[in-house]
Amino acid sequence: MATKTRVGGSFAPPLDDDKLAGYKSLAEAAPAEIRDAMLVLHNCAAQWWEQPESTGGGRPHASGRGVIVELDRPIAEALWDHIPW
Repeated sequence: MATKTRVGGSFAPPLDDDKLAGYKSLAEAAPAEIRDAMLVLHNCAAQWWEQPESTGGGRPHASGRGVIVELDRPIAEALWDHIPW
């Protein structure tokens, strides 16, 4: 059986403090059915935002748009418990 290659990624606009605060406001105003999930995701993004930049140089994304930068191990470990697996 042939393996199918799948390419993923996030091509969201750059994040900043104002956007992060705006996303939290949207989550808090969401209907109860989705508010908790949105706040969990917001917390994950906020925890990542507080981390330093990873030191790797990155490699081109297969789409030709952007680069893939692996998280430094201490950053990945700091985020682990905040990722909604």
